[in-house]
Amino acid sequence: MQIYGLCFIEYGVKPIPLRNVVVEANVVDMIAEVTISQTYKNFEKNTIEAFYKFPIYEAAAVCGFEAEIDGQRKIKGIVKESKEAAKEYTEAVQKGHGAYLLESESANVFQCSVGNITSGQTVVIKITYVTELKHDSETEKIRFVLPTHIAPRYGSSEYSSSSNDGKILNPDAVSYSNRADFYLDLTVTCRMTSTIQNIESPSHKISTEMNIDENPKISKITLTEQITYLEKDFILVVKSKDLNQPRAFVEYNPETQTNCVMLTLVPTFALNATMSELIFVVDRSGSMGIEPMKKAAQALELLLHSLPEDCYFNVVSFGTRHDPLFPKSQLYSETTLSQALNLAQIMTANYGGTEVFSALKWTFENSRNDMPTSVFFITDGGVWNVDQIVELVRENEEKKKDDLRFFSLGIGDSVSYNLVESVARAGKGYAQFVTNNERIDKKIIGMLKNALKPPIKDYNITWANHVEPLEEKELDVTPMEIDKPTISFMSDENMELQPPSINIFTDIKVQQAPYLIPPIYSGIRFIVYCILEKNIEPCKVISLKATSQDGPMKLDIPLDPITLQGSKIHRLAARKLIQDLDDKKSFIHKHPKNADKHIPTSFVKKHIVNLGKTYNLASKYTSFIAIDEKNNETIAPESQAISQKRTVPQFGGNPNLFGFGSVRNLSNLSSLATTQCQQVRCSIQPNSFSQSQTASLFGQPNQPSLFGQTVVQQSRTSQTGFGFGGQPSLFCQSSQPNPFLQSQPNQPSSFGQPNQPSLFGQTSQPNQPSSFGQPNQPSLFGQTVVQQSRTSQTGFGFGGQPSLFGQSSQPSLFGQLSNSQTPVAFGSSAQSPSLVIKNSNINHKESQIENLFEFLRLQSFNGKFLPNKSFYEFFYKNDLNDLINLKQEIEKELSESSEKEIEDILINCIAIAYLKIIMFNNFKDECEMCYEKVEKVLKKMIENNEKEKIIIEKAEEWIKNWVNNNS
Repeated sequence: MQIYGLCFIEYGVKPIPLRNVVVEANVVDMIAEVTISQTYKNFEKNTIEAFYKFPIYEAAAVCGFEAEIDGQRKIKGIVKESKEAAKEYTEAVQKGHGAYLLESESANVFQCSVGNITSGQTVVIKITYVTELKHDSETEKIRFVLPTHIAPRYGSSEYSSSSNDGKILNPDAVSYSNRADFYLDLTVTCRMTSTIQNIESPSHKISTEMNIDENPKISKITLTEQITYLEKDFILVVKSKDLNQPRAFVEYNPETQTNCVMLTLVPTFALNATMSELIFVVDRSGSMGIEPMKKAAQALELLLHSLPEDCYFNVVSFGTRHDPLFPKSQLYSETTLSQALNLAQIMTANYGGTEVFSALKWTFENSRNDMPTSVFFITDGGVWNVDQIVELVRENEEKKKDDLRFFSLGIGDSVSYNLVESVARAGKGYAQFVTNNERIDKKIIGMLKNALKPPIKDYNITWANHVEPLEEKELDVTPMEIDKPTISFMSDENMELQPPSINIFTDIKVQQAPYLIPPIYSGIRFIVYCILEKNIEPCKVISLKATSQDGPMKLDIPLDPITLQGSKIHRLAARKLIQDLDDKKSFIHKHPKNADKHIPTSFVKKHIVNLGKTYNLASKYTSFIAIDEKNNETIAPESQAISQKRTVPQFGGNPNLFGFGSVRNLSNLSSLATTQCQQVRCSIQPNSFSQSQTASLFGQPNQPSLFGQTVVQQSRTSQTGFGFGGQPSLFCQSSQPNPFLQSQPNQPSSFGQPNQPSLFGQTSQPNQPSSFGQPNQPSLFGQTVVQQSRTSQTGFGFGGQPSLFGQSSQPSLFGQLSNSQTPVAFGSSAQSPSLVIKNSNINHKESQIENLFEFLRLQSFNGKFLPNKSFYEFFYKNDLNDLINLKQEIEKELSESSEKEIEDILINCIAIAYLKIIMFNNFKDECEMCYEKVEKVLKKMIENNEKEKIIIEKAEEWIKNWVNNNS
């Protein structure tokens, strides 16, 4: 039985009530307000109760919840403590009232419960949130992201970032569908304070209407095609004039009678680099797939080429296990660079699960203690134990203080924004994101430049006259009585002793959010808020001060004279305050007067609940509740019975559904559901993929894959250990033995575990190619390679399809060179016997990323280009004799230099000219650090600025002639 669309199982297939999805977003400079409307209609005879989950951006503040019933009446939700809201919801459903509940499962996943939808009734649920917009360093635009589905998470929900705490939601009950029966209506309206210069979407085809009402500051964006679901997150990038300039706004909230100031800027400054250790932690789990893994490998290779000569570095691959390239970070040299490039060029997504914690733990434990360390974390994310990982990063950052920074790069179309943003925030770095269709190079080089600069310290912002966020005299002492747990008469378990009552500073007149000013990085948007107590006015000029290794820094930002009215900025500030409390970095945790004091969880919870209620925000401890009370006379007899619980499933063969759909099955029918699943072989269960009688390689449509569930199929139980908490699974098992996929029928699979039979990467024939690649096996990212008169192909098993790095005319197996055991480097200047792979279709005279990578592979670790055959062939020359005219020009300027010195100078001045004339057109940021390295090399060779300038000009002239003359 094949299950499609938004539906549930109850004695057969019946439709789920979700009928329509409308998304309206309003973007104003660097803030967006988004309203998601869900239309539910009950076509059944019985009253039903529906549940669905939906994702939002990690930093968003959910601030509105409304239910409209039959187009006649609207009920606004109010914020209450989660346990209280869940109790009211349950009681209302039992009484037959309409009940609507919105709860937070984690920072970026929410669940809505819709109770008692009577037969024929239509209910429209509206959810509103406000969010900051990230600065897109690749294109210098603001980046609006609409998450469209909940990506599958590795591990067990016992590590979920939010405890149940009496909520209705069940974190494990997430199932998905691969088709929806409604069209998505998406509209984004941009209202900027200056002219809109450009709008584009790297994810979807859009229609853009500029100059609305003849106003160049307003535009409207819609989807070009009608689609029933989004297969990836919707991303919009907008460029508006002067959007990066320093700005300060003040908003007055009449409800709280307070002012809130928002300070934002995209700084540009230069600091001298410092000697550093750089550790690149690269996700090679199965979820990285083809494109994300390709981008990660490209990013790593570019980083390796761009490292400064005096740094130490290491590369850590991780998945189910972790493998460091070196036991300890090594000095950057020709040898270590060659080893690292070899690794980058054979990387495949063949490490199984996503054990982030153990990989980062090893990284921190084995980092150097004699210099600053920067960690680059490259992943697609998607794990349950986000809080555990964030706590690990936070503890190590505090231990090393300013000597550890953590930068994260999220890759792919369905990144876990929560993980990527949270670890970067905890590690005092920053996060960037790139889809499969976007360039990664500029973003990663920008990260490297910032990582090599010493951290800025001693931040201070003056928000109001004579009032500072750290002033102790503004604080009141709040005696905190600890609630003692009730002890059972029938349990001999010892209760955890709570610390005695303590005095904690809590009441401050200036609430800076975040309390600890985040690090400022060149080219990255900086945003800080401050809520001022009643009757406190902000300064006319907001002053930002800090201290750098090169001296003091200061910036004065005039406050915008127009006071905004409303609550949007207040809510964003309150969201940051809640985030601070969750991250243990709030003023309660970090004020000097609270140093070394135990801050109880109950105390933190109390403050989060207070912020949620004050600013109408859903959070870890607060939920929205709306009740539609009905008179007893109007409640039909069938409605007074317990309503049937309905699910909105979420992803099938692809995790692509527009993220609504987590559910509970019918009351007391779990055993019935299991029986049905057995009868139809793979019907639908929590966490299920698509359903059919035939198993598939990777959960493709029309083929079953249960990703973490035990399934009885033809009287056999198949298991695979994808690492989801040891849960058995039908992930890629087949009811019929398949020698390509299974090593032995009826044996558990370990998805690439060492020494275990596995579907992905192990075969019953040890010399046969694998479907998913093996560690320590070479892979040339899709190139067909001839070596020792034998041909091996790589790829992902898609016969005749292009693969990761280049083209392959043959089917490939993603990560195996079955006839070779030697990893291959693409042209490192310290190459061991290796293969030179050339694509005759590439014209080196064009500014293409492939040319840049090929050219940089000719550069030594110290920046020098060597006069070897590979260099001459890149320019379609045989040797120095083909450059006789330029050689003679250089000899005129440097008559006393030897033949060897002349050739070295000639080669490196051509390299400088090629990068500047050809590559700077499209890839200036990407190759800038490599350019600076070779520029230093040439300076040392010539030691005369005037002659150096003349020689470079001659080389640039030669490059221009080379391009134009087809010679």
